[in-house]
Amino acid sequence: AWGANSSGQSSVPGGLASLSGVAAGGFHSMALRADGTVACWGSNTFGQSTPPIGLADAVRIVAGGYHSVALRAGGAVTCWGRNGNGQCNVPASLGSCVDVAAGVSHTLALRADGTVAAWGSNSLGQTTVPASVTGAVDIAAGNTHSLAILSNGSVVGWGSNNRGQLNAPARAGALAGLVGGGDFTVAIYDECASDPNKTNPGVCGCGVADIDTDGDAVLDCNDNCPTDALKLEPGQ
Repeated sequence: AWGANSSGQSSVPGGLASLSGVAAGGFHSMALRADGTVACWGSNTFGQSTPPIGLADAVRIVAGGYHSVALRAGGAVTCWGRNGNGQCNVPASLGSCVDVAAGVSHTLALRADGTVAAWGSNSLGQTTVPASVTGAVDIAAGNTHSLAILSNGSVVGWGSNNRGQLNAPARAGALAGLVGGGDFTVAIYDECASDPNKTNPGVCGCGVADIDTDGDAVLDCNDNCPTDALKLEPGQ
């Protein structure tokens, strides 16, 4: 960790190893160990760096402004830290979750059925999930905005849009992933989402005409044996 260290958020504890994930909040940092336990350091003013006793089955972690969130192996969500806006009040009926996200003072969870739950501050509508959000496959949160990628590759955003952070640009391809920053959004576009056979030369293929002579689903330009689908040629 590097950068500002006013609260010790860049002072990684010694002995941390076998990690599978990290997260950074306002003034604290988190690490997920392969065994499902969570380590936190930095500011602990609101208890955000004190994981709950018994938390040993986390599969994903995210950090909000002053709160921490863990998705557990069974699909449950656990939050700790500041709760001034209810951002740690996980809905009692929430379950079967597959992803989580956190803003400054709000929290999101993606259920296995593609619906999204949101709680915490709603000062700018960031926890008012639009009815159009069904079939979601990914979620993200910025300071005061929330986003979801739908199964068709489109994105829906809600909450603050003071900097245009909800206005995904129109372009070729489908969204494949996104993250929310303070008042901005960053996304990955899959320009070949509608071209699974990679027939768009120079974009989805090898930069030349995309030909598969032997029909083995490997383009000739990537195939050591382009005319031999069974790969019977000696030494190839």
